[in-house]
Amino acid sequence: MKKIIAILITSSLILSQDTTKVVTYYMNGHIKSQGMEVNKFKHGRWFHYDEKGLIVKAEKYNFGKKVEEIDVKQALSTNK
Repeated sequence: MKKIIAILITSSLILSQDTTKVVTYYMNGHIKSQGMEVNKFKHGRWFHYDEKGLIVKAEKYNFGKKVEEIDVKQALSTNK
């Protein structure tokens, strides 16, 4: 029960702040990166794409601090 309460409190704190979905684009119109910002800090999962639109990197942020990074191309090549 304590975990559920903590999640609800955290969610309500994030939602009550300035939250923005950010999407950047290449000149060819494909998405370059996308993620969320809370109070102008990257927060949550961010995804980065190449110019063909294929995902190349995923990152996780906690209010501006990068806490995880996954190089998708490298991960896929090591799983073969």
